[in-house]
Amino acid sequence: MKIYVDENNINLKNGLKIKGYKLIDIKLLSQCDIIICDIKNGNLINIISETSLKEGVLIIDIGSKSIDDIELLINNKMQICII
Repeated sequence: MKIYVDENNINLKNGLKIKGYKLIDIKLLSQCDIIICDIKNGNLINIISETSLKEGVLIIDIGSKSIDDIELLINNKMQICII
């Protein structure tokens, strides 16, 4: 799974790296499987205006989610892809 985390969420990026997730730079956004950003602040519009996304990309709104909440969503996406 290739995951893009909005640049404003450094703590989340570091936490996911520590847990072993593969994070990608915005330059590789067209290859990502999951985008994690703050939708309420308009970050999604800024992100997707950079490139076209492939079909089936999971978009996770950070909101007030903890890293454990986000990891659960990532794992659910991974299980769906395996099936």
